[in-house]
Amino acid sequence: MMRSFTLTIFLVTLGLTVASCQRSPTPTESDEAKKPAISEPAKDSGDDKAKTPVSSTPTADKKTLFTPAERKTARINWVVCATCHGQTGQGDGLVGMALNPRPRNFTDAKWQAEVTDERLFKVIKEGGGAVGLSPLMVGYPHLSDGTIHALIHTVRGLAKK
Repeated sequence: MMRSFTLTIFLVTLGLTVASCQRSPTPTESDEAKKPAISEPAKDSGDDKAKTPVSSTPTADKKTLFTPAERKTARINWVVCATCHGQTGQGDGLVGMALNPRPRNFTDAKWQAEVTDERLFKVIKEGGGAVGLSPLMVGYPHLSDGTIHALIHTVRGLAKK
């Protein structure tokens, strides 16, 4: 009985996740004016085309750029990531609890220090199978490069110090 209930919850959550992946909402300029980007300096003008430089860790020899609109899209897409990785990135999301192997714990400082942004980019864009990880981590090729960089910035912010 409990197993069928868990399977039902898993399938419903998976269906909602897949449905939400089909299309990323595009924020409007008025939405951007209402809410500043998280962990980013406030922009001087209302120009959504302005890029915000963010240091890339641990490959800090270059800058990753994304717009405030891409940052907002990343926040929206984090809801999808959190279904497996958990809201705080510890791999304890509702769907993630049923997966084997379990999703990555983004708060692990050792892993954060070892993984490059380029690898994270490839995993998000093409899926875990593209780099020899679990094929259960699906790719999100519909996301813009800037949105993926903003998601990487979010993942980097989850590291325990």
